[in-house]
Amino acid sequence: MIVQKDRFVCTGTMFIVMLFCVLFSNIKTISYIALCIFIFYWMYLYHFNKTYFIKYLAFIFAAIGTVVGAAIIELFPEQYLPELRCQSHFTGSLPLIIFSYWIFLYVLELRDYHYGDNIRKIQVDSIEKGQSKREINLFAFASCILLFVLFAYVATHTLPASLLGTDRFGFALSYEMPWIISKISVSSYLLLIFPLLALVYTSRIVAIVSILLYCIFNFWIGEKFGAFFTLMCILLIVMYNKILLVNQKKLRKYLMVIISIFVVLVVVAVTIFSSSTDTNPYEYFTQRAAQQGQLWWKTYDLYSGTAHPNEFVNEINAFVEGEKSIRESVGANNGIYKVMYLCAPESVVSSRLAGGSRYTQADYAVVYYYFGILGVIIYSIIMGLIISSIVNSFIHSLQNKEYIKAVIYLRFFIMIRTSFSMFTFGGFLSFLSILSYVYLVFAHGRRLQFRLHKSLKSQVENGKLNV
Repeated sequence: MIVQKDRFVCTGTMFIVMLFCVLFSNIKTISYIALCIFIFYWMYLYHFNKTYFIKYLAFIFAAIGTVVGAAIIELFPEQYLPELRCQSHFTGSLPLIIFSYWIFLYVLELRDYHYGDNIRKIQVDSIEKGQSKREINLFAFASCILLFVLFAYVATHTLPASLLGTDRFGFALSYEMPWIISKISVSSYLLLIFPLLALVYTSRIVAIVSILLYCIFNFWIGEKFGAFFTLMCILLIVMYNKILLVNQKKLRKYLMVIISIFVVLVVVAVTIFSSSTDTNPYEYFTQRAAQQGQLWWKTYDLYSGTAHPNEFVNEINAFVEGEKSIRESVGANNGIYKVMYLCAPESVVSSRLAGGSRYTQADYAVVYYYFGILGVIIYSIIMGLIISSIVNSFIHSLQNKEYIKAVIYLRFFIMIRTSFSMFTFGGFLSFLSILSYVYLVFAHGRRLQFRLHKSLKSQVENGKLNV
């Protein structure tokens, strides 16, 4: 009770202070206070809920990245932002984006109490003994074969992107894969689930070979960070059941290992990318970090105090039309494309999209443009509920050996990560997504029917129900 009371007081205090910071965001000192509160919140989470970092690492990275980017722009002004073709200056946008992400992260934490209790009820022995090792090994081997086909094809048809002097966008633009190979490539994230399960529960040899093939392939096509970070996020979620059983001392060590791996990924990515430009690693890092928060900062600068709810119909139309490729989105008026055109010169944006790449972290900027402060707060709550449901449903599916459901929820996990950054939700209305919804509803119905039958049978056996 004392711990719960302390947490309640701590959360309430943070809420009041952050709200105060938002109301007086035009004062630069307030931005420093908001940033200190944000740092304190991570210390609070580390003390009370270490497994939170493991389960939601992908979204924690998005939150920290955007806040750090906005902080660099706001607190170290007069920096040139090449993607926006402008100089940075103080606008007071930092407190609101910190407050919005804090609400989002707190919703995840609240929802985790419900899901976390259910997960902890499952014993370790039942998890390990209940895993269908034959199924896992079979699917892991099939995934390994597909990943080998994927790597073998690119290795025999083109040089690595690093030797070609390009990144993944340039590689994709200059070299178009056959339809079947491109489909395997797009699905490579989904292929990881069974090798990772095998790594945790069964055959480590097949798992390690599959993971190496995945990593080599992505490095070959020019990936420097994203694909490897995704691998780490999925692995941590797959291992979540086992991590729950670790004592606090070991868990602290695991977190240190995760942080170290993350830092190594960042350092390697920065070193490789900076070596191909005229900037030193430090300048390149600060420039890349600032890009995470530039669309939020510029949108707040241009449209602070105004809202455009009537234009939200563009998002509805784009959602109904379905998902489009980046190159097909030149001139688009929805999601990240809308704020890119609002914040940067049209010619610069169109050229960038035509090359198959786009900016990043636009969701809060889009919502703020449409609905202002109230909009970003409501959006934080909604996304917290959706993301928590997807991640925890994925974990429950793995526990229950419902592998088709697990693959579906993993696909939704990958999609919501993109949507949470780009505010593009068209993929959730695709034919494959609709089939997924139908299957989930059918599976849920079967599960309810089974539970009802089991309950009635138990009552009959105990003589509580006359037949």
